[in-house]
Amino acid sequence: MDVVAEDGGIVAVLDANFRVTRLSKLGAVLSQSAALPVGRAIALARQADGKLIVAGQIEGEMAAVRYLSDLTLDSSFGTGGLVKLKLSKLDAASQSIGSQANDVLVQADGKIVLGGSAVQEDTDLALVRLQDNGTPDPTFGKDGAVITDLKNLIYGSQPPRVSSDEIFGIALQPDGKIVAVGQNSTGPSYVAKLLRYLPDGKLDPSFSEDGIVSAGSTGYSFFRAVAVQPDGQIVAGGTDARFSTLAFLQKFAADGAAGPSVTFKLNKAENSVNYESLVDSLALQSNGDVIVGGHAYALLDPALFAAPQTFLARFSAALVQDTGFAGTADGNVLIGAGSQASVVNSPDSRLVAATSQTLYDTEGKASVENRGTVRFYR
Repeated sequence: MDVVAEDGGIVAVLDANFRVTRLSKLGAVLSQSAALPVGRAIALARQADGKLIVAGQIEGEMAAVRYLSDLTLDSSFGTGGLVKLKLSKLDAASQSIGSQANDVLVQADGKIVLGGSAVQEDTDLALVRLQDNGTPDPTFGKDGAVITDLKNLIYGSQPPRVSSDEIFGIALQPDGKIVAVGQNSTGPSYVAKLLRYLPDGKLDPSFSEDGIVSAGSTGYSFFRAVAVQPDGQIVAGGTDARFSTLAFLQKFAADGAAGPSVTFKLNKAENSVNYESLVDSLALQSNGDVIVGGHAYALLDPALFAAPQTFLARFSAALVQDTGFAGTADGNVLIGAGSQASVVNSPDSRLVAATSQTLYDTEGKASVENRGTVRFYR
């Protein structure tokens, strides 16, 4: 579940069928959109005029849907409120997901940026910018899309046979540059990646010389979330351990230089050594503190694997954890059951945390239920 704050309440998106729900500041359901017949919603952004952009995947390709403030589809956007993009090289008969959006943001000029992946020869990073009416922005990349093949950029003339690259989070700098985080995966290993794009979609050569920064020390790292501080420093979060057993935060200077980093566990129970710990989202505080939303589940216990838990944690600007956050004994605030935690700042200076729940059948296949938890914190 992804969430955005509004004056007096929030809007949350459910993982299936692009349905959004408006909640009061007390958590009561005020209204809900109709569900689309197909598609998987992953990310949500709010425009300055109150319209809502929901991004994800429809019929195997990246898609975006726009709702008016009353949660009806906006007919001025795309076709009947929907934009479906053909970014992959898969044929129409393929049953595979060819492309999808994992995050979305709205620029000050109203243009919409989607970040995710698209299948070419391998799976590559995909960044798309749409104009306010949903048409691709011709001033960005090629026909509004930028496909970044990390395999060739990183490994040159002798790239690995298979590479899988994906953007999970995007953020906008005040100068219009776009920061993206995700991973480059080759075989069993994967490396966290941080990239910065110029407003026209080209990689920024002033950022770590080629626009690309690698992070993590284990060969098993990736980033899920990113935020840009007012001073230009960048905070990224994800995981850095085999089987994702350690959550990971790192800061970077405005030029991409690596800053302080920390690994930690979200579930600090005595038997938590085999728990996945993963940062899902970040919210910055005015004093420089970083609020983390994340989840943990037991890798070796089937009963617990089907019931992951979500947490909040707070770190200082130097990435030192506040071990007394919200009166806890270890600094990790349990939100409730869920496989992903989204955290945002509300206009009334509260934190809003929302979770989504992924359940597993007896064969280990994941299926996302339309349910979650929303909580408000002072």
